[in-house]
Amino acid sequence: MPIEGIVRRRVDLAPGRFAMIDNSREFALVPWRPVLARAIGRAVSGHMRKDGGISWTIGRGRGPEGLNGSDHMRQIISRALNKFNKRSICVSY
Repeated sequence: MPIEGIVRRRVDLAPGRFAMIDNSREFALVPWRPVLARAIGRAVSGHMRKDGGISWTIGRGRGPEGLNGSDHMRQIISRALNKFNKRSICVSY
């Protein structure tokens, strides 16, 4: 399953660090990688490899326009983080 959107920020949780990828309709929390630190605010595309890793493409195309901190998004993120304790989650809004 491809992951596309804008890297919004790093999220530190008990299970580890994650990157929030937002595509304006939903967001995904994916395992943090140092390459994503240089991509905050930029469009990325990630594809699962057969070995379980993710190959990232950074800055190709304009990328989706997304919400960047609205109260609605904060509420959704808070609920998702409280409800789920997984390596990655995806929430639609």
